Amino acid sequence: MADLGTRTVPSFFIAYLHFRERAIAQGSLTGIHWNWDMVRPSLSLPGGPPGKPYYRPFLETGRGSSNWMNSNLAGSWNPSSTRSGQPARKVIQGDSPRGEAELRENHVQLAWEHLLGGNRVPAVSWAIWWLRDHAFTHVSVEQQPYLVVEAFREMFRFHRHGQETRDFAMLFDLPDADALPRQEWFEPGPEELQR
Repeated sequence: MADLGTRTVPSFFIAYLHFRERAIAQGSLTGIHWNWDMVRPSLSLPGGPPGKPYYRPFLETGRGSSNWMNSNLAGSWNPSSTRSGQPARKVIQGDSPRGEAELRENHVQLAWEHLLGGNRVPAVSWAIWWLRDHAFTHVSVEQQPYLVVEAFREMFRFHRHGQETRDFAMLFDLPDADALPRQEWFEPGPEELQR
């Protein structure tokens, strides 16, 4: 996970992933209805400063070194909150009159260029961080990181075919199994602790 902590990425990358998933679910790049309640659980982390209940695992571009985010996700990420010249505006269209999001054509390429600076996100670290509070059962040590990545792919509609596979490969770096350390990636859950 240390490979995420040293990265500088606009927090809007999280919003972009949500907009992309919603666009696929709706079948359109326009009129995207977001739902920040879908991402809040993975961002929530106890112990933050007052008024900052959300945590991102990377540094925010141009905003110092704080990883904590305030409670107003809508104020941070709604398209109407983004300003001209921000990296987000390279990926989404201008203000929607109905307060919806609209992704630009070739938005994945644009996200890779303008949100990630041409550097892919480490898929294993990202997926484990995003799904850190989810339970997985009966998984071998070798399968653990890949099972979490698959769950993340499913959640965000990076299906294993066609364009969705290419989208994932452009945004995320998934190393070969022999490049990952052989370690226990999961903590035991309550049932396992009782055995």
